Amino acid sequence: MVPPMVSDAATILSLPLTIFPCADRLIWHYHSNGNYSVKSGYHFLFNKIHSNVLPAVHGFSRKEWTSLWHAFLPPKIRLFIWRCLHNALPVGELLLQRFHIESHCPHCQESETIMHMLFSCPFARQVWFLSSLSHHMTGLPLISFSRIWLVSTTHLNDPTADPPSFSLFCFTLWFIWKTRNAAIFRQEIITAEDTMALAYKACDEFLSLSQHSNATSSSSSSTIPQPSSAILHSPDEIIINVDAATDQACRFGTVAAVATNLQGLVIAHFTAVFRSIWDPRILEFLAIREALNWAIACHWHSVLIKGDALQIVQSINSHDIQIANAWGICSDIWHLQSSFSSCSFVHISRNFKTVHVDHPAGQPHADLVHNVNVKAGNL
Repeated sequence: MVPPMVSDAATILSLPLTIFPCADRLIWHYHSNGNYSVKSGYHFLFNKIHSNVLPAVHGFSRKEWTSLWHAFLPPKIRLFIWRCLHNALPVGELLLQRFHIESHCPHCQESETIMHMLFSCPFARQVWFLSSLSHHMTGLPLISFSRIWLVSTTHLNDPTADPPSFSLFCFTLWFIWKTRNAAIFRQEIITAEDTMALAYKACDEFLSLSQHSNATSSSSSSTIPQPSSAILHSPDEIIINVDAATDQACRFGTVAAVATNLQGLVIAHFTAVFRSIWDPRILEFLAIREALNWAIACHWHSVLIKGDALQIVQSINSHDIQIANAWGICSDIWHLQSSFSSCSFVHISRNFKTVHVDHPAGQPHADLVHNVNVKAGNL
């Protein structure tokens, strides 16, 4: 465990200092943008009062959660899986515990849990028997949904299956749930055969639509809209491409910039290191601020700053800061902007040409900076 004093010191050192004085601001630190809203206040109070409602899921790390939220599934099914993992579906057992409402399995009238509804109920077992996954289901450890999910995500990724086993597994879970709801709320009895047929159909339709969408997007990728060439440039304008890199393990970050003239020739470049600052969003702001300081030192009067961090560029241009810790840096950027006869900020895609800036091997930050890709798309 990290001692409190060491943790506090690291937090203080990670706060970027401003160049110019700026007024103090009240920060609602329960939201990243620092602004209070009724929604954020509600979530804060709810989580404080009901801190034990959604306990941590055993065996799940950031990797497993990332895998779930990036799974090739409809968003509603991803959310359904998340609720299953957190034991947050309104099945009979939970309704009795939380609201004192008695509700039994609509298929067999037994006590209803998530595990019973999806796997143990005779109806659910019949659905799985009718699926192409029946051989897999017989070997599952019916201990908890989280354990079943971890095993299934490991073993159901056969690329030759049609439809893919993992997708069918998730769609089957979803339609067992929908069949249960139809029986309770509409008194509609859907057979196991029809449930499995609906799961197959929905899975096939989803995969077919996704393939069609991918084919359409790939066919149009060769015509990616380029930045407009209608932007007017002053004859002495300098284009500065900025980027940042971070090393969270060593807890520091590096920013870099390349300056070119309107003909695209590199005329100068610079780098800077920020010890104890490794938040990539903060570093992107710092890259722009340091580039402006550098431009002033070089006596450039007209500059165009390019960066590939869309949110950062939008925040500076709109004066709508979504990152509370970046407010002071943005105030510096707006102050420095007034020092130029012309100064603007544009976003460029990572698809544009990349320039690698070499640095002397003796510099302490050379190992990191040589990996910083500074985009040099020409407007």
